[in-house]
Order: sequence, then C-alpha cells, then structure tokens
Amino acid sequence: MELYYNVEITPWFHLTADLRILESRPSA
Repeated sequence: MELYYNVEITPWFHLTADLRILESRPSA
C-alpha cells in the first residue's frame, strides 16, 4: 500500500514542483 501511494503521489509532486519553479522565475 505504501509503495502504491508513493507511485501515485510522485507524478503530482513533480508537476507541482515544476509549476513552482516556473512561477518563481522573473517575468522578464
């Protein structure tokens, strides 16, 4: 169960991290 949960949350975590990196970049 723990492994299944990890596999499910990893893609979402990477997506959120990528979005945060894009938002933290300057608009210029």
